Amino acid sequence: MTTMNERDLYYGQRLAEMIRCKTVSHKEGFEPEEFLKLRRVIGTLFPLVTEKAERTILGEDAYLYKLPGKDPSRNVLLMSHHDVVDATGNWQEDAFGGVIRDGVLWGRGTVDTKTPLFAELSAMEELLAEGFEFHVNVWLFSSHNEETGGDGAVRALEYFKAHGIRFDWISD
Repeated sequence: MTTMNERDLYYGQRLAEMIRCKTVSHKEGFEPEEFLKLRRVIGTLFPLVTEKAERTILGEDAYLYKLPGKDPSRNVLLMSHHDVVDATGNWQEDAFGGVIRDGVLWGRGTVDTKTPLFAELSAMEELLAEGFEFHVNVWLFSSHNEETGGDGAVRALEYFKAHGIRFDWISD
């Protein structure tokens, strides 16, 4: 196992803030408090994305961000989800503690799939900080109920169809 260098630790500590949000999805209902907490954490961690992107909330808490590009007729889509399944079994660390120990970040969502969402938002934030101008519209979609087969992605598809939005490529 390798230890985290300074840059890894920086990103690990930021991601840990998202891991600490207990965004557990349930088939029987939606509990918004932790999902709203995650939305606030994202706003704090990614202020330029929050300021410059158009954000639409679909359904209960599916995010759709759009960073306008130079060519408004072209679009790319980054996809993820920010819900997790409940933590069962024996964990070496608190499943929602976001603990970094021995160079490893522990917590529900570190693999599936707050890390990809974090990476997408980080890339967008850092490009904006450098003054980068996107050539095409960059969309980011994140579902709040993927783990339960919910309607987040369906709502996004309906939104894109209703607005005539097509994509050059999609990364999920």
